[in-house]
Amino acid sequence: MRSGMGLRVRPICVQRSGWLCGLEAEKDGSISLRVGLNYVKGLRQSSAAAVVALRTSNGLFASVEELTERVAGLHRKELVALARVGALNTLGAVEHRRDALWQAEQAGRPVGPLLRRAVALERTAPNPLLKMRDDERVAADYAGTGVTTGPHPMAWERARLRAEGFVSGAGSGARDRREAGTDCRTRDLPAEAGNGERVCLPVSGR
Repeated sequence: MRSGMGLRVRPICVQRSGWLCGLEAEKDGSISLRVGLNYVKGLRQSSAAAVVALRTSNGLFASVEELTERVAGLHRKELVALARVGALNTLGAVEHRRDALWQAEQAGRPVGPLLRRAVALERTAPNPLLKMRDDERVAADYAGTGVTTGPHPMAWERARLRAEGFVSGAGSGARDRREAGTDCRTRDLPAEAGNGERVCLPVSGR
């Protein structure tokens, strides 16, 4: 995604993000902004620091399972939070966010020696979860981080809202600025997050 100033914004990634947002050089010589791990709700700074330190000293993580083995202090809830916002999507064998969630739940379970073989077979089974839709990914971003690098949620609703009489700030123009005291109405636009939670996005109309 590009910001309003034309700066490319990259999503949170356990292979690239630091605790804070940082700048990255692109192959074409341009500069991008990488969103930091501090945006992930529920992720402790100590856990993020361990991820960055081990990644820097011992190389990138090969899989979700390897991430949990190398970063021993990473709690299961933190791993799930990272998976939900797409931060594990660049790990090996991860196809999409729900796949990452599936693997995070498996990797985060303590397993005794008697069940290791059964769990190993379970991990080779195909993931039954469907890939999130675009709107579900954006809603999961807002629920899990408060920001998104995907399309703005209004991208899927503008045509319908315009037909109902709502106007955008960019489209209101000088005509609306002249109409001082014009009454406005607002509405919360509910959206489904990837974890089943619902978030509300405020919109306004004349």
